[in-house]
Amino acid sequence: MALSITKTVETVKREYNGVALEIARANNRQFRDKFNKLRRGIASGSNRHRKKDGNEFSNLSAEEQDRILAKAYAGTILVNWSGFVHEEKKVLFTEENAEDLLFNDDLLRDFVAEEAADFDTFIQEEKEELVKKSPASTDGA
Repeated sequence: MALSITKTVETVKREYNGVALEIARANNRQFRDKFNKLRRGIASGSNRHRKKDGNEFSNLSAEEQDRILAKAYAGTILVNWSGFVHEEKKVLFTEENAEDLLFNDDLLRDFVAEEAADFDTFIQEEKEELVKKSPASTDGA
C-alpha cells in the first residue's frame, strides 16, 4: 500500500504580543508558488516602465516589496492565529487580515520570517539526521 500525503503544511505555534501565531516553515511549496506568481505579475504586468533584468522584485520600492512579501506570507507562512483582539473586538484570521497586518507591522513580518526560517532549518536538520541514521546510509556495517 502506498501512502500519499498532499497539501501537508508543517507548522509551529509561536506567541507574539499575546497572540498565538501558527507559522509554516519557510520555503514551503505554497509560499514559493504564491511568491513566484506575484513576481511573474511584476515582470509581465503594470511595471513595464521598470528596467527588466530578471530580478524585477529588487527593482521595486521598499514599500512595494513589503506589500508583495505580506501578500505572499499571508496564508502560506502565517497560516492562522488566535487571541488577536483589536479595539476590544476579536479579529479572525483571513488572508486579507493577515496581509494587512503583515504589511503594516514590520516587526511582526520580521518575526514571522525569522520563525519560519528557523523552523525550516530545524526540519532540514531533522531530515539530514534521519538520512544519517537510515540503514541505507551505512557501509553495510
